[in-house]
Amino acid sequence: MKIKLYDCLINKLSKILPDYCVLCTTTSANGHGLCSECESRLLPSTDRCVRCAGEAVAGYECGRCQSHPPAFDRTVAAFNYREPATTLIHRLKFNGDLAMARTMGHLLAHHVSRHLDASVQQRPQLLIPVPLHRGKMMRRGFNQSIEFGRVVARQLDIPLSPDLVIRSRRTRTQRTLPLKERRANVVGSFKLTRPPQCQHVALIDDVMTSGATLEALAQTFKSQGVERIDCWVFARA
Repeated sequence: MKIKLYDCLINKLSKILPDYCVLCTTTSANGHGLCSECESRLLPSTDRCVRCAGEAVAGYECGRCQSHPPAFDRTVAAFNYREPATTLIHRLKFNGDLAMARTMGHLLAHHVSRHLDASVQQRPQLLIPVPLHRGKMMRRGFNQSIEFGRVVARQLDIPLSPDLVIRSRRTRTQRTLPLKERRANVVGSFKLTRPPQCQHVALIDDVMTSGATLEALAQTFKSQGVERIDCWVFARA
């Protein structure tokens, strides 16, 4: 009920107030905060492995996933980690500009909707935003994956569960580490707060680089009997 009231309010306000592009501040008429010119500058993530979204022939698994399959089963990445996608991510993540969450959520939901199977049985039962450690959450004041994940959940009508899993230990920031050290940094760092009671979840994150964080989170869910795990990320490095 709260979500429906929120959506109704947003729809009414959008008809009254002008919609400005969050990047160039010109008037935007597309309803999600980007003008047509800025949106055209986003680089769609194409020619990617269907499992990890690494570089590969579109529609196939890359050699690494074939020889060493990750715990997750499929990855949908909306854009390449290039400008202006990086600006949207950094303004949300590091500047606390929560208006970016609305834009990122709308864009990711639109991209994912083109990949979802028409069958309801193939849709995830839950959306899981990648959690932050309690200390980082307190310093930042919000979790960027929860913020734009809420928009994705509303758009696709799939429940978001931000409290099902916690980051149980503090880890070093992944972006400061060499790729080969990232996997060891996050192994065993997630813990479920209760049984998932579902067989198909989608993990939500802003950026996927090595995939180590999503791999560790996927392993946590697979160890509790979840059969299928998708990764939905705004950008793939």
